[in-house]
Amino acid sequence: MIFEVVKIKKLIYGGQGLAEMIDGRKVFVWNALPEEVVKIQVYKEKSSYCEAIVVEIIKPSKLRQTPKDNNFLSTSPWQILSLADESNFKLQFVNELIEHHKLEVNPVTIIKSDNKDWYYRNKMEYSFCSDEGGLYLSYFRRDSHTKDKIIRSSLSMLSINQTAGYVVDQLNKLKVKADILKSLIIRSDQLGNTLMSLFVTDNLKTKFVLEDPLVGIEIFYSDPRSLASIPTKLIYRQSEEVLRDVLINNQSFLYNSRSFFQINVPVYRLVLERMKKYLSFNEITDLYSGVGSIGMSLAKKTIVLVDNDQVNLEYAKLNALNLKLQAETFYQRAENISDKILSKVVVIDPPRLGINKRLIKLLRQQPPEMIGYLSCNPITQIRDLKLLSDLYKIEDLSLYNFFPHTAHIESLAILKRR
Repeated sequence: MIFEVVKIKKLIYGGQGLAEMIDGRKVFVWNALPEEVVKIQVYKEKSSYCEAIVVEIIKPSKLRQTPKDNNFLSTSPWQILSLADESNFKLQFVNELIEHHKLEVNPVTIIKSDNKDWYYRNKMEYSFCSDEGGLYLSYFRRDSHTKDKIIRSSLSMLSINQTAGYVVDQLNKLKVKADILKSLIIRSDQLGNTLMSLFVTDNLKTKFVLEDPLVGIEIFYSDPRSLASIPTKLIYRQSEEVLRDVLINNQSFLYNSRSFFQINVPVYRLVLERMKKYLSFNEITDLYSGVGSIGMSLAKKTIVLVDNDQVNLEYAKLNALNLKLQAETFYQRAENISDKILSKVVVIDPPRLGINKRLIKLLRQQPPEMIGYLSCNPITQIRDLKLLSDLYKIEDLSLYNFFPHTAHIESLAILKRR
């Protein structure tokens, strides 16, 4: 095991500090800030670089703050920064990307948020561990298979922390063993109502008692051969309650613990207001639609929804009905759509990998008049914008801090056909 003292040169996109080891290799370091001198422990070695974690801070940065959570590196490694300093680093990252790709857009000077950097997450997913004291919720340590037990998170809404504690107490009273528990998802609406989905690898024959703020429970058998929390079979459901949040235009949207809905609702509203300024049209095509909250916030009459998750589309249909919108849904991957699905205005909120090459090709063959492109990864978004730059002018590029105390950045681009 390698231990070494290094000086951190800068932060990189992704959240790590960059330094150089004695042998000349670059090393990417968690829990490090620029200009700090730190002792590191290497946990991954490659021929040209290493990855490491700080085990001792010899000379701290003036920017360093004391993190709220003991296990902050598992969920939010930038708890060591103030919100203002974090925002400055995020702006720097994106503007460096813009300059590198020679993108025709002005540098971004502000990252928008609601200035609430704690207790904002409306969804948390947990693992489990146990010891002689009983069963605990846990997170995996960053880049490790080791688990840390947790009591609470300073990122999740208080209603989620309350429900998480209650669920663990119930599991311990029922003497459920950790080895049959795969994961737990808890989701909360802005009023504090929570739903839970528990994924198990054996037939768990037990019933929970609903206790405020928990309004609904699902227990699923999930194939243990898959690491993901994918429901294979419903074992038990208590209550048909769903969650509901009001976004913009006084419109409310329904969703459950497993459907796609944005993590930080107050900041999401800021995004939708920005999109509405440019993209309020009669008909919208919403690719990677989730429950339809982007497209339906903008469409005046008709919404076309494309998603490869059946649960998302079920809620999207309900939302369209409640909002009195004509809706057409397509249960498929966005890259496999026909050009006939595309409206004059298209909104896209893809995964971190960005827009699939096949979809980029289709957008070039049948270019919509306007595109709203929301991204959780500016690296892939700016790559895609460059691929479309001969056909589209970037009318607006704005950044949003959906995930304070992490290095994640949400970016919105509004494209208009040249």
